Amino acid sequence: MRINHLKNDGEPSTNLNAEQNERLVLKGGLGTRAQITLFDADDTTQNLEAFKSSNLLVNEANLVFYVDPIITENWTPNDRIAERLYLYRLDDNLPLADYFSDPTTGTVPESTKTVHSGILEYQDGVPYRYKFRITEHVSNLLRSDDESLAENVSLGLVVTSDINAIGIKTARISETDEINFPVAAIANPLGTVLVGTHPPESLAHLSLKLEVIYTNFDN
Repeated sequence: MRINHLKNDGEPSTNLNAEQNERLVLKGGLGTRAQITLFDADDTTQNLEAFKSSNLLVNEANLVFYVDPIITENWTPNDRIAERLYLYRLDDNLPLADYFSDPTTGTVPESTKTVHSGILEYQDGVPYRYKFRITEHVSNLLRSDDESLAENVSLGLVVTSDINAIGIKTARISETDEINFPVAAIANPLGTVLVGTHPPESLAHLSLKLEVIYTNFDN
C-alpha cells in the first residue's frame, strides 16, 4: 500500500519514504489530503493479480486508520479533532461504490452512510480509529467486468464536515495551477493525525491496515 501527501502549495506530490510514512496529517480547509493506492504497483501488483486469478469471494474488506496516540495524550473532552473522514476516487472525484450502496440515512450527517462509515471511534473516551467498509470496491477490483471499476485507482482521503456533500470545488493555488478539493473538507476547520504504513516499532500494531475477509473456493 502506498500513501502520498497532497498539499495545496502547487508543488507536485512525491512518494513518501518509510520515515515520512510514520504519520499521516490531514487538515481541513484547503489543507492536506492523502493519496492512497491499495495495491502498489512497485511491490504488490502480484498480490492483486494472485487475488484475481484465485477463486475467491470477498466477504468483507475494511480500511482502518488509527489515530496517532501522541496527539491523544492527556486528552480531554474539550480537545477538538475531525469526527469523520471521507474516502473517494481521485480519477473521477466520486465516492466509492460502498458509499452509494450504503442505505443508512438520518436527520444529521453523522447518522448517514454509517456502514461505509469513516466515523471516528473512541476507546475509553479517547479518539481511537476511523474505519471504512470498502467491500464492494475491493470486490470490483477483483471481479468487475467494468474496466473503470476494476482499475486500481488511487483514493483520496480528507476530513469532512458533511458526508452528504460529495461535490468538488476547483481552487486556484497559483497563477497557473488549480486543485480539485472536496467541498466538505473545505468547510471543516478541524484535522487529525493518523498512524501511517511505516510507524515506529512501538506503534506497529496501529499501522494503516487493509483487512480482507474472503472465502477461497479452491480449498
